[in-house]
Amino acid sequence: MIFLRSLLFNILFYTWTILFFPELIILLVFPKKYLHQYARFWSRGVIFLMKRVIGIQIQIKGQIPQKKALFAIQHQSALETLVFHFFVPNTVFVLKRELFWLPVFGLALMKMGHIGINRKMGKNAILKIRRLSKKRFEEGYNLAIFPEGTRMPVGKVGHIGSGVAIMSETLMQPVIPVSLNTGEFWKRNAFIKTSGKTTLSFEKEIPISSRANLFDQIKKSFE
Repeated sequence: MIFLRSLLFNILFYTWTILFFPELIILLVFPKKYLHQYARFWSRGVIFLMKRVIGIQIQIKGQIPQKKALFAIQHQSALETLVFHFFVPNTVFVLKRELFWLPVFGLALMKMGHIGINRKMGKNAILKIRRLSKKRFEEGYNLAIFPEGTRMPVGKVGHIGSGVAIMSETLMQPVIPVSLNTGEFWKRNAFIKTSGKTTLSFEKEIPISSRANLFDQIKKSFE
C-alpha cells in the first residue's frame, strides 16, 4: 500500500508540475509578482496531493511573522522546498546556481529573484549575497536560506554556513529559525513517502549579535 501510494503521488506530482509549464513560460514576460503567486498556487496543489494521496499533514507551530523577515530553514527533505512558499508568500531563497540551469523552471527561478550562488567563488559569492539580499529585501520580499547547505538526516544538524550571518549583518535583521521533521516522512532522494504529521516550527527570532552566538542558537533550534 505504501508503495502504491508513493507511486500514485509521484505520477500526480509530475503531471501537476508539467501542466504548469505552458503558463509558466507565458508568465516569464510578466512582473515577478505573478510568478510568486503562481508558485504559491502550485504549492497548494502539492500540499493537497501529499495529504490526500500519501497522508502527510503539515502543522505550523509558532508565529509566522506578518512583516518582512529573514528565515534560516532546517533542511531534511524536498518537502520544505515545495511548501514553504505557500505558508510564507513572497519569499526569495538563496539557492545553488545549478538549479538555474533547469529548462523553464530555472528561468522562472531567476525571474522570481531567487539568489543563485556558486559556493566555490568564495569572496565573490559573499559579495553577491550581500548585494542581492539587500536588493530583494528593499523590494519587499522575505529572504530564506538553508544554512546547513544540504539535506541532513533526521537527528543530525549540519555545519552552519556563513551565508545566514552575512545576510543578517547586511539587512540588519534578526534571524528566524524554522525547524522541522520532514525527513521522517520524505527522506532524501527517496521514492517511498510515508504518512504522518510533519511540522514547520517558526522559532523565536535570534537578535543581531556575534556570528558564534548566531550559529550556536540556530543549531540549538535545529536539534
